[in-house]
Amino acid sequence: MKRIIFAGIAALTAFHAAAFEWPQDDVQREAFSSYFGQNRGGTLSTSMVFRNSGKIKAMDDGKILVMMTEQENDTDFFPSALGNSVIIAHADSLISVYGNLERESLVQAAEMQDSVKSGSPLGAGGNSGWQESRSGLEFQIIDTKNSNAVNPKVFMPRTDNEIELTATNVCIENRNGDRFELWTQRNFPAGIYRVYQRRNQTAAPYRTTILVNGVIVDQIMYDTIIQDGHDVCAVGKRKYNEREIYPDQKLQFLGEAMLTQGRTTLGITLEDIKGEANQANYSLSIY
Repeated sequence: MKRIIFAGIAALTAFHAAAFEWPQDDVQREAFSSYFGQNRGGTLSTSMVFRNSGKIKAMDDGKILVMMTEQENDTDFFPSALGNSVIIAHADSLISVYGNLERESLVQAAEMQDSVKSGSPLGAGGNSGWQESRSGLEFQIIDTKNSNAVNPKVFMPRTDNEIELTATNVCIENRNGDRFELWTQRNFPAGIYRVYQRRNQTAAPYRTTILVNGVIVDQIMYDTIIQDGHDVCAVGKRKYNEREIYPDQKLQFLGEAMLTQGRTTLGITLEDIKGEANQANYSLSIY
């Protein structure tokens, strides 16, 4: 793959810390078509995708590391076809990725030579990368020291509102792969169960928590997504890969629970980045 490289990660110098900025001005709940950790074409997304095209700016001071064109998207480091894209290196081993840009954006970025300031214009979102829905900026933050993708919402200023997360159409699955819908059935044999809900098509929780009789038994965080061999994984009581988190296009995995004999309350909590939580409880009879 041909790349235009202005600086290498090994040659980075320390930058003065500055407040991070969203790469587009509109960041309200309707501004995104896909959250970090969402299912995108069977892949656990390491990006946030903006719904509409708009002017793009750098999230922080940095150095332009790589520019790629839509014909040069065969990189293994990034999991999606980014199209025209700019990659910027920042302090603390962070890099930010701005994909699906207009071709003219690369010319604008090249004119900056190698350095950018927080808020520097990088062009505009276009239609050059792979997208499942309406095209817009595909924005990633990578922690190169730990080889993790980081949820951009961890660094960005908090927005005024978030898409409300609710536990809907919850079902559980036993080790044999048999699924049971909790809105129609409440009696089950004892055993280890996977807990699923019907996934929101846009939003993904920042944290999912499974409780049994008020005790946390599993909790999956979406602050980072890690690389584990050929898989990308979210971390709960163990690493869960994309096939476990999203077994199909309809369901999202929330965690595992051991259900023992007796009356049991299965609790499910979905939490967003602001700590606002929605909880559902199911009274079960386990035999």
